[in-house]
Amino acid sequence: MPIAHGFLPLRAALAAALTLAVIGCATPDNRTPQERAADQVIVRQIEAALIADPYLDSDHVTVEVTRGVVRLSGLVGDDVDLRRVLRICSAVPGVRGVNNQLEIIDFSGPGAGGEGPTH
Repeated sequence: MPIAHGFLPLRAALAAALTLAVIGCATPDNRTPQERAADQVIVRQIEAALIADPYLDSDHVTVEVTRGVVRLSGLVGDDVDLRRVLRICSAVPGVRGVNNQLEIIDFSGPGAGGEGPTH
């Protein structure tokens, strides 16, 4: 089947755009080894503090740190848990800021996964 002349350049342009999008999403880690080590210490301290809190289920919380800025993602059960996680993170030495991307989900709702995320 012959390829239409206009289709081939469009296909090449789409492939190039997709390649650039994938490359653009992969940001290089240009931190020094000392910065990476300091960030890992903060991650471990935050994770330990979250686990140590007897009133908090932090199994679904992911902690990432870049140059002292904490990025929280995942799920918490309610607004009280959300505020508790933010308070714990902010209290860890070396934390310069917190980027909260946590979602609140009702884990006790009907069905296996609750009713879904709420904001």
